[in-house]
Amino acid sequence: MVREVALRVDGAPCMGEYMKGFVAIRPSDAFFWNKEYLERFYKTQSADTKEKIPGYYYMQKIIEFDCDHTESGELYREYVKHGCLEKKNQLCDWCKEHNFVGPSCGRIPRPFPNYNKDDFHYLDVFDTPMKIDGKPRSPDDMQPRANIKKLVKDKKLILGDNSIEVFSKKFIIPETQVIEAVKHIQENAVAANLRNEERKKRTKEKRGKKFADYDWKALIEEGKLSDLHNVYCEGAVVADEVPSSENDSDSENELLDLNETWPSDSDFNNTDSTDADEAEQA
Repeated sequence: MVREVALRVDGAPCMGEYMKGFVAIRPSDAFFWNKEYLERFYKTQSADTKEKIPGYYYMQKIIEFDCDHTESGELYREYVKHGCLEKKNQLCDWCKEHNFVGPSCGRIPRPFPNYNKDDFHYLDVFDTPMKIDGKPRSPDDMQPRANIKKLVKDKKLILGDNSIEVFSKKFIIPETQVIEAVKHIQENAVAANLRNEERKKRTKEKRGKKFADYDWKALIEEGKLSDLHNVYCEGAVVADEVPSSENDSDSENELLDLNETWPSDSDFNNTDSTDADEAEQA
């Protein structure tokens, strides 16, 4: 049903554009169906032990092919035909068997600033370099947003100093946009810290609760009793909270008091019968 909805949405016009529908792949249809062995493959550090994992050579071959023929940036991941030739100076068996049908074509370089013009311009595609100082350009080397995130994280792009102006000239982007991007990252960091502190506060409050602090009746009626499982797993109930022999009498009294306030089966039956009588009268 979900797949049918995705197919119906896919390509539908919306606000002058066209929508794209996706559906998560079911585990049974996944390319790597041997999830257990794949997890062991990634978690194992020893080369000798990893080689003994079932499916090792197949998974290793797929991973090596992916590393040699794909390139990933912040907002893209692309397949590079004959990428193995660039990284290993020779074609792999698959590329030899699946060569270009027509004339071989080269890659289109990513945009590079034109510093010879006063305004914000990029070089012509035919003048754009593929290498800098004899080395292939790295992904996102001139992508403004990716570099802003990196420099803010490294504390090399700071509001109020000349780093904003230097970045603006290097990546040919107005200073106002650089400032807005830096502020946005800082605001997100503050919001993340607030959420983290709030999460720690809630966890601390949960761990500080005793048996009598819980409204057990409400937890059962609202179906939230299973939520306490996470609290116990996080260490909410520790050894010093377990009643000792000295406090056994107090604990028994608490349980007796709780038992007295707990509704009996007859109370529930009376409630049901009362509701039934009211329904018949209506």
